[in-house]
Amino acid sequence: MNHATNKGSPWPWILIGMLVLQASMCIVGVAFASQDRSFAVETDYHRKAVDWDRVVARQRSSLLMGWHSHVHLNPSRGQANQLVLTLQDDHQQPISNANVTLRYFHHARAADFREATLEPTGDGNYRLASPLNRDGIWEFRVLARTSSAVFTEQLLVDLILPKIAETPR
Repeated sequence: MNHATNKGSPWPWILIGMLVLQASMCIVGVAFASQDRSFAVETDYHRKAVDWDRVVARQRSSLLMGWHSHVHLNPSRGQANQLVLTLQDDHQQPISNANVTLRYFHHARAADFREATLEPTGDGNYRLASPLNRDGIWEFRVLARTSSAVFTEQLLVDLILPKIAETPR
């Protein structure tokens, strides 16, 4: 049999073009996925998994202490988004002598994980120096240390930031 070859056939080029298009789409997809700030992997998750018994013991100890914390926004002149954490014992008395560290992030931007040491302002209140910039659900991981105790708590808070009125010029 004599098979005539058609050198002008577009099919090989169409197949090569489809393969190049597929590879290009994969590369673009990986680039977009790796730059998404809403996607995050828990930092040092392996160590946390290995230390899980210690984490559970610390949480149980914190529950038995009876301490609790809550966060709220304290609008002050020029800083409407100022976060304040209040720390109280089991008798609703303020705990003012603690060193409080806060790890926090907005759920829409979980990769934007922040950590700060809060400054005490008295009566069991601790102020976050940098203002928050987004409405919505925030996760706050509280670590409070005193000379005799360590307290941890994880809070999920839906915050609505007050709007600052612009001053006329």
